[in-house]
Amino acid sequence: MKATLFDWLQPYPVTYARIRAALSRHPLPPGDFIALDPLERADRDTLRQRAEVLGPIFKGIAWGELCIFIVGLDRCREITQQHGSDLRVISMELDHLIPKGLLHIMEGDDHRLYRRAILQALHGIELAANESVLEAIVATALRDYVQRSGEHNNAANAYTTAMSAIATAVVTWLFFGAEPGTAVHERFLAHFRELGPYGLVWHPQQRQENAFRAFRDDLRAEVTAIRTGSGNLRKGGLVAQMVEQGTLDDTLLGNVIYQAEMGRSDLKNWFRWLTRHVADEPAVLARIGAEDMGHEWVRPLA
Repeated sequence: MKATLFDWLQPYPVTYARIRAALSRHPLPPGDFIALDPLERADRDTLRQRAEVLGPIFKGIAWGELCIFIVGLDRCREITQQHGSDLRVISMELDHLIPKGLLHIMEGDDHRLYRRAILQALHGIELAANESVLEAIVATALRDYVQRSGEHNNAANAYTTAMSAIATAVVTWLFFGAEPGTAVHERFLAHFRELGPYGLVWHPQQRQENAFRAFRDDLRAEVTAIRTGSGNLRKGGLVAQMVEQGTLDDTLLGNVIYQAEMGRSDLKNWFRWLTRHVADEPAVLARIGAEDMGHEWVRPLA
């Protein structure tokens, strides 16, 4: 394939953007050609602030490329519905590990088939039946955090680590049915630590590939045990639901691993977000402080 001028200019995003803007029949949105990704990392409100000045659609440089930013969920949905055939999903490159890749970049029949299988399995999970286990996971992690306060002095990264421990244990239970405190649960936690010891790794390297294969092989062995009527995984978990439905294959197995990997990162951040906003409300903090944790029949806000 012969390289074009724009191919040669890709490593030079500002030059590329200026030439593209000059030659385009359609004017680019307002905005300048500064790198927005480091600004957004420093201040998560950066893009919203720029939208207030420039409007909800604006341009900029991000991750070394010319990008068009669209702010507002309804507006984004309208764009994707009208121009879906011209857009390509940018995601983690995992086709060499997962036969048909990640669900959210599949198309056509593959997407419909695997999406249906995952939704059917999710509908089979009874959250109410898992309530006591989930509360025990949270209580254990928070108790450990409090008991080690003399070591970490309530540093932000220590609290984030506690939230990550909760999130990882929760998805390990709900997705895989590995009961906290068991050997299989500890093995799965070790797999997650290898996949992303500090959070989701967007560009997997050899370490992540090795960790994924070890996790997948471990799961394959547990799935084989489930099919023979034994095994260590709870029947109500997502994986066991797929086994029962007869939909589980290596594509689904790989997707479940990486959905759990992404999900535990999102869940950790959600817990931090909840904590941040609760801490902004003195009345809520006062109510939590006054709660009597000794009455088992009353669910405390904490």
